[in-house]
Amino acid sequence: MAVPRAADVLGHITLVTGKEEFLNERTVASVRESVRRHDSEAEFSETQATDLTMATLGEMSAPSLFSATRCVVVRGLENLPDESVEGLLGYAADPVDEVAVVLVHGGGPKGSGVLARLRKIETVTEVKSTEVKPSEFAGFVINEARSLGAALDELAAESLVQAVGHDLRSLAAAADQLANDFPGEPLTADKVKRYFGGRAEAKSFAVADAAFWGRREAALEELRWALDGGTPPVLVTSAFAGSAAKVAAGAAWEALSDTSRRLIDTGRFRATGAWKRRPSRGAMTARGFLLAAALAGALGLLAQTRLPGLLPSALDWRAAAALLERDSRAGDAVVVAPAWAERARAELPARVPVFSLARYMGEPLLGVRRAWLLSLSGAPLSDERLARDVAARASSHGGSQLIGALTITRYDLAQPSRAIAFLPDWLGQATARLGERPCERDGPFAFRCPGDASRRIAREIRELGGAPRACISTLPGSASTGPVTLTFPSVPMGLQLRGGAGVIGRLPSDATAAIRVAVQVDGEEVAAVELPPGAPTWKRFEIPTGSLAAEPHAVSVVFSSPDPEGRKVCLDLWTLP
Repeated sequence: MAVPRAADVLGHITLVTGKEEFLNERTVASVRESVRRHDSEAEFSETQATDLTMATLGEMSAPSLFSATRCVVVRGLENLPDESVEGLLGYAADPVDEVAVVLVHGGGPKGSGVLARLRKIETVTEVKSTEVKPSEFAGFVINEARSLGAALDELAAESLVQAVGHDLRSLAAAADQLANDFPGEPLTADKVKRYFGGRAEAKSFAVADAAFWGRREAALEELRWALDGGTPPVLVTSAFAGSAAKVAAGAAWEALSDTSRRLIDTGRFRATGAWKRRPSRGAMTARGFLLAAALAGALGLLAQTRLPGLLPSALDWRAAAALLERDSRAGDAVVVAPAWAERARAELPARVPVFSLARYMGEPLLGVRRAWLLSLSGAPLSDERLARDVAARASSHGGSQLIGALTITRYDLAQPSRAIAFLPDWLGQATARLGERPCERDGPFAFRCPGDASRRIAREIRELGGAPRACISTLPGSASTGPVTLTFPSVPMGLQLRGGAGVIGRLPSDATAAIRVAVQVDGEEVAAVELPPGAPTWKRFEIPTGSLAAEPHAVSVVFSSPDPEGRKVCLDLWTLP
């Protein structure tokens, strides 16, 4: 990589972003080399962003007794504490003239808000290390060789990638070795194969074969390539054991007398005859099916006799309802395990939402601060994974209480999902239209659109995907009426815009076309989901909005379908910090 001029790095901030650690390290090394060429006595320091404060930054960038020129590298910028952000931005706007500061961000959405603000500062120069695609590795190797003054053709580059793998550091080292061993010569596929040809094919059985054939040098070479290529040593040992067993079996056969060999051959013949006299495939299938059916019937009868004693009684449900009526508060929700325990919805207090999902790791549980896990641990098809999902998201729990066949455990969630703006609650600030015709307001959280009296946009609580959801419900627009468009003129943005959509009402319906729900930010479509006409579905979407953070933007949602057929859509949409 070319070394930048000292004037381009001293008194400037070099922002290194991307997931390719090898390319990031090259950029850092080039800045250091530029500073070293400018001042051989320059001082170098390095720190993690988690430890960065204005005091440490000032200390590292201050001139010393030996040199006024310094180079400061800050790694893991995505982990920069919130209290240090303003201080770093202030320094970046007015850096010290004789100090080169390098900020390294490992890629990903974390810390994107700081990156967006740094990119707007004139003294910040960004160097992106984009991920190298599999089709680009050969080109990377060719460019490496060219930078070293060597010529590597495409066939040789492909051979090198196949032999060494997709690790950029290993590829760069291989190109450097070839360029230094063959100075001034073209690097061909034959030369690549001479150095690295055995690496891609090196396997544990190849090491064992070479060793047992007496080719000691070849065996050691294959062993080196196999271990460097990540082959576990236990596989090499297993290959040696298998080869030794084959050698021992061959030696034992040679040591047998003719009589012993005839006895073994007779045993093989009789075993083969018994196998040929086995029942037909159809008869074996029928016998297996009858055995499986009998076993399933026996297990079913056993389960039916035990089931009443495993399920909670009416008294158990009333006791659980009384407990939640007394101890639950705003922000609480009930999680039932297993998910089929739907009776909880009818027995528990109506003010406490009940979730009955298959898994909870990806569910946002928006607004939930405490989760009451109500489990039927002895019931059929009970799943301990649900309890582990909830426990993994909790900071503490209030202990378990056994109420008959029910077990109730309260978990305090460690990081409750709290929205900056939950758009169903912002319906009072929105505008709506059907095609080009505006919809009239019908209360603080509802609109009534022209045409059909049932065409109403409102905030409702609906059951979708096994969870109660406060959402915006509406009939989508058709080809004749035009789409239904709902616009929120000024929504504060964070790092993410999340949501989900599903169909409510009579399902399955007679409709043949999907419903499309599109989300637009400032008039540009950023996400869309299609809800099929068949079984009910709940589809989520997640949009990174780091570049839009800290400023309000217009958010519009467009509902359309060629054949709505009376189907209503339920939409959740919120912004997260």
